[in-house]
Amino acid sequence: MGVGPGLTFYFDETQNYYLSVAAGASTLYDEAPDLEPLTQWGLSAEAELGMGWWVSAHGSLGISLVAGATAFDLDRDQVAGSGFHAGARLTFSLN
Repeated sequence: MGVGPGLTFYFDETQNYYLSVAAGASTLYDEAPDLEPLTQWGLSAEAELGMGWWVSAHGSLGISLVAGATAFDLDRDQVAGSGFHAGARLTFSLN
């Protein structure tokens, strides 16, 4: 689970192609007995490349490819490591 700012850049607004990037803080959300949920934080980043189709005056449906990474190197050495994710996403945007 994470939170942070993001930015979306539209290459061509009539075609609705976009690139979106975000970076922020992420936390472990796990009920493992040796970890307290939401007490350990790391850094995360994500990039998304996609295309949308207008379905109304203010809404669009889209598809995108997304990739991101998370890094934890935290106090008390309870968790240290990193992770990577990639996939496809269905999107809905209100403008």
